[in-house]
Amino acid sequence: MPQEFIAQRAALGISELQRMSYSVFNEGVVHVFIKPAQLGINGLLAQTPLPLYVSEYALVRMFQRLDTEPQESIIECLTVSFQKMQIINPHKGEGLMVIYLQEIKVGYLKLFIRDGMVIVKTFLFLTNNGTPEGNKLGNLLHLSKADKSYWEIDKVSTFEQSDIYESTELKEIFIKAGCKSLFCLKANKRDRKESNKRLHIANMLSVFIHKSDHILGELKC
Repeated sequence: MPQEFIAQRAALGISELQRMSYSVFNEGVVHVFIKPAQLGINGLLAQTPLPLYVSEYALVRMFQRLDTEPQESIIECLTVSFQKMQIINPHKGEGLMVIYLQEIKVGYLKLFIRDGMVIVKTFLFLTNNGTPEGNKLGNLLHLSKADKSYWEIDKVSTFEQSDIYESTELKEIFIKAGCKSLFCLKANKRDRKESNKRLHIANMLSVFIHKSDHILGELKC
């Protein structure tokens, strides 16, 4: 692999943090920096680059939510995402960095500034609450955070191995929420043992959603 992810530990009193860098063949180590202006900060120091640190909690969340991917693939997707450096919703020192897996948008790193650093607090899968797509999806399907976890629509394996993509109704709703990219995961998955698994959840999820709609309708009457 021409690129290598490098994590340098730092004891900074916040949690276990790792300094984010990666190596590029024939170029050496590239440290990752983000300017405060990219996170909605104005003023004299807005253009001064700050080092990026990732919490261990964020890495754990990535491994959990990108659950069919080997660690080296997740490391590679971080490197690619750092190079693209696409940050949305910058506001008062916070923002969301888009994360790509094999060029497919799968979620965001949640960033905030503290003590002269930019810190990755957590990784949010595209359907998670706290993302533009996840918030819209929750409203469209009337699903809470707990509901999403129960139906496991908050991780890669469900979109690679389930029959959600076969349900025209569900697929249209996911696409309307901005989650179209997740249906590319099945087509781009690698050949591995997990790929033979089959999760049948589309019909049950549809029934749950329509039941929720009925209950909400009665409450509004």
